[in-house]
Amino acid sequence: LAKEMDITPEKVLEIQQYAREPISLDQTIGDEGDSQLGDFIEDSEAVVAVDAVSFTLLQDQLQSVLETLSE
Repeated sequence: LAKEMDITPEKVLEIQQYAREPISLDQTIGDEGDSQLGDFIEDSEAVVAVDAVSFTLLQDQLQSVLETLSE
C-alpha cells in the first residue's frame, strides 16, 4: 500500500490509526483554529438558497395567476 501511494510504511500506519480513532466534528483545524472539521462536511439534505428562493417566487406567481381566475 505504501509503495502504491508513494509514502512510507510508517505514514500508512499513521493514517490507519487516524481512521480508527473517532474524532469530534467540533474539533478545530487549521493554523488559525477558526475552522471546525464539521464545516467541511456537506449536508446533502440542506436546501440550496437559490432553490428555496425560486420555489417561493414560483408560489407567488402561481398565487397571482390563481387570483385572476373566476370561480
